[in-house]
Amino acid sequence: MEAVSFERVMNFNFGRADVGRMDVIDDRLYYSNIVTPGYFDKTGTQVQYGTKHYDMRFGHIFTKDFMVGVSENRRSLIFLPNIGFASNKIIYLNALNIPDLQGDLLLMRGWSEVPNFSLNGNYLLSSWELPLDASREDAGKGVFLLELNMSGTEGGLVLDRDQPVLRRIPLGFAIEKEMKPIYQIITAFPFEQGWLASINVDGVQTSVKIEKDGRIDLLQNRLERFVLYSVERSSQGELFVSDEDGLLYSESGNPFELVRIATVNRFLRFKFLEDRVVVWTAEDRIFELKDFRDVSKIRLVELENKGLEGIQVKDVELFNGSVYVSTNGGFFVKEEADFWAEKVESIDPSMGIGWELSF
Repeated sequence: MEAVSFERVMNFNFGRADVGRMDVIDDRLYYSNIVTPGYFDKTGTQVQYGTKHYDMRFGHIFTKDFMVGVSENRRSLIFLPNIGFASNKIIYLNALNIPDLQGDLLLMRGWSEVPNFSLNGNYLLSSWELPLDASREDAGKGVFLLELNMSGTEGGLVLDRDQPVLRRIPLGFAIEKEMKPIYQIITAFPFEQGWLASINVDGVQTSVKIEKDGRIDLLQNRLERFVLYSVERSSQGELFVSDEDGLLYSESGNPFELVRIATVNRFLRFKFLEDRVVVWTAEDRIFELKDFRDVSKIRLVELENKGLEGIQVKDVELFNGSVYVSTNGGFFVKEEADFWAEKVESIDPSMGIGWELSF
């Protein structure tokens, strides 16, 4: 049987084709774009927000009420309302309305286009570059939480234009009872009432759980390199994460009980599409993670990628019966039933991805 090809989503309104992170919220598929982010609805209608220029090394984050991106010059976080969008409702968070933020600071980039700023309720986690001549005492002042001034309406949450920020909450981390500055948020994911985040503290890139009151706890028992790239919950409440070295799993969903189940030689991104797991790297290949609940059988199976050859897969999402793939060359789509077809002439994953079970 001839392989079914991915079809490009034709859209002549894209000023530039680079499409990044996606998320399904209610009946919309939101997507990040370097110029015109927006969403698809269940009728297939595409809605694009006003043209701005974003730094795609951050991508966008999405909630029911807001889409948030980083301006191309990295001086502002741009809040776009998802309900009743209009260009005059866009709000910029920068040195003009963030307390005690120096005017020449830039948002600090994360890694591999994984967002390193995150919105959970009315709290925002972010990190900003300090001047090269910043003192040791000032070293941690670029990483903080913001409590935002939001109010509820019939349409959802609204960010106050005149006073968007209520307070700034500094973040620090105690190591052997000594408070150490956090130099950078590397990646960040909303989790319960706080975040799972990877941070640079005391010269080590590690991962922590951050609460809205500023409390921080190590995910591992010791301070060691551990950088998160994906965080996903299954329909049964299990927690799966990927890091630089592979995949970890917590049957209970407790992030402090993660156990490594597979090791790889390059970073993986993954996502649950209903109760199946799709995996991709920064290439054109896509895989399904099979038997992921049985560590003795877990394996990668390559899926048919016809139509994606030579472009970089950024994200994968299931919406309205079709699987959408965002890339540096635009949007591509395939019917869900066709998406899970295994590649007939698949290269053994171990030839491109070093794969070893950890059990």
